[in-house]
Amino acid sequence: MIFSSRVLRAIRFALRFGSEIETDTHAWLRRAVTGGNLADVSGDRVRKEIRLSFGEAPIEGPLRLRDEGVLREVHPLLGADETALQELDRNLRRYRSSGGERAGNPPESSDWTLRLACCASGMPPQARWELVRRLRLSRDERSALIDAGVPWRKASAAISTPGSVRDSDVERALRPLSSGGLLVVAAEGAGSSSTAASAAVASSEGTSSSPDPGDTGMGMLRAEETLTDLLWRYLEHMQEVRPELNGADLLELGVSQGPDVGLLLEKLRSARLDGGARDSEDERRLVLGWLAEKPL
Repeated sequence: MIFSSRVLRAIRFALRFGSEIETDTHAWLRRAVTGGNLADVSGDRVRKEIRLSFGEAPIEGPLRLRDEGVLREVHPLLGADETALQELDRNLRRYRSSGGERAGNPPESSDWTLRLACCASGMPPQARWELVRRLRLSRDERSALIDAGVPWRKASAAISTPGSVRDSDVERALRPLSSGGLLVVAAEGAGSSSTAASAAVASSEGTSSSPDPGDTGMGMLRAEETLTDLLWRYLEHMQEVRPELNGADLLELGVSQGPDVGLLLEKLRSARLDGGARDSEDERRLVLGWLAEKPL
């Protein structure tokens, strides 16, 4: 175990100091890595070394561990794509500069987990969970890795039909996913070469997937939007939308104490997202209208 963990540290120190590993030592190192010795190193120790390498060298760290064969030894399907890693780095800078200290902002200490998720691009669900167990990832550490897989595919299928999906539908579909997972998806270029319209599956030949040209209603998915565009609209705007009224305001308007308060707050959020309410007065009118239709 000491032998193999020192191999990982040697790679990390070479990255940190920009030095080359001596030829014979490097050959010995490669034999140690590819000889299966890494399997004897605990998941905690491997996770620590990956965290440090990915943190100290956001692009070169994953690429070097890939080139030295370390990532494959951690999991056969783990790799690293330079373009995706660079895009993820840009995404993190954009997200933080546009949102400051928003609640959903992944802390910088978790950036390495996003890079790990980026290296897991294309991995099937079972392989992702194998990686979680191998590295003994905590719930927070694995959120981006898992969310960028099946949860994202399910969410994207639900929001890829332009003309019939509103912003409130998009927000509800993406809300369960971590912002880190969505930043990884954006880095992988999900939907970057196709519009949301082309991503939808046509129900029959000749059926138009575009919204009515005369429909200028707010909150509708735009046919020319890529899924990546839509992700950024969610990350930078939709997820921050909240009604101005709160639970106490609803009680004052006559809403009964209990689950109806939460239900109406959710409806108000949808109204704000879809353009049905612009301020607190609009929200009050909506609530009073709902109460008139069905007293709560």
